[in-house]
Amino acid sequence: MTPEEIIKSIEMLPPFPATAAKAVAELEQPEPDFKKVVELISLDPNIVANILRLCNSPYYGLVRQISSVSEAVVILGIDELREIIFASGLNRVYPKKKGGYSAKPGELWQHSSACAIMSRIIMRKVNIQNSPAVFTAALMHDIGKIVLGWYIDKEAPNIKDAALSEEKDFCELEQEFFGIDHAELGAKIAEAWNFPESLSIPIKHHHHPESSNGGFEDVTRVVHLSDVLSLYMGLGTSLDGLAYRPVKEALEYFDFSQEDLEDIMASFMAEYERASVLMSI
Repeated sequence: MTPEEIIKSIEMLPPFPATAAKAVAELEQPEPDFKKVVELISLDPNIVANILRLCNSPYYGLVRQISSVSEAVVILGIDELREIIFASGLNRVYPKKKGGYSAKPGELWQHSSACAIMSRIIMRKVNIQNSPAVFTAALMHDIGKIVLGWYIDKEAPNIKDAALSEEKDFCELEQEFFGIDHAELGAKIAEAWNFPESLSIPIKHHHHPESSNGGFEDVTRVVHLSDVLSLYMGLGTSLDGLAYRPVKEALEYFDFSQEDLEDIMASFMAEYERASVLMSI
């Protein structure tokens, strides 16, 4: 299987829902037409159900029940609404049964959701202005595993042996066996779906943020640390498990101490309990 053939197989993925894409595009306009957003969302019962379910969950902590999309749009605001729409759209693409990388059913989505939640906490910790791209890039960072997962389990024994005998991270082993890694493949998926560089660049470089020199460096560093910390906490330990290392540059850039990392993980556990509904949409 050549890298070109693997990239070509992106076409076998379910497409990102057109309704969700149009709604997100409208929300990214300088002056979004919220009436149009409501009309678009209302065309997709799955998105409507997820928006109302998430709005009324402890995660968002609203003081009263929300019963309509119109109310949800007003109360949530642009950034949170965009996050819910993206999560609803992406969840359809992630495998519900046992996926590649020897992952358990739903494990890839659980890890991706955990990273998205972790990214919010890190953003607050470093006092970086909230960027809509951070949550979504963290949610999508491993989407390349869906496609590469169709091929990787056949090579799993050889990759495991190589991981034990060679001092390489898992992306390097993917490159060695397939000529492409899941991060690069994830960026190709984002491009195929016409997503902006604010998503494709952090996805491509999330294991090596120091190589992200074309912009969006802060987003990439946050996604990288969110991924590594989630793995350290046991959220997403499939075939590649802990075969990644935190990049020292990212830690030094944010001036994170061991105490800071422990504080982030403690905050995550409190928020993770409230966010269980996001994992199950």
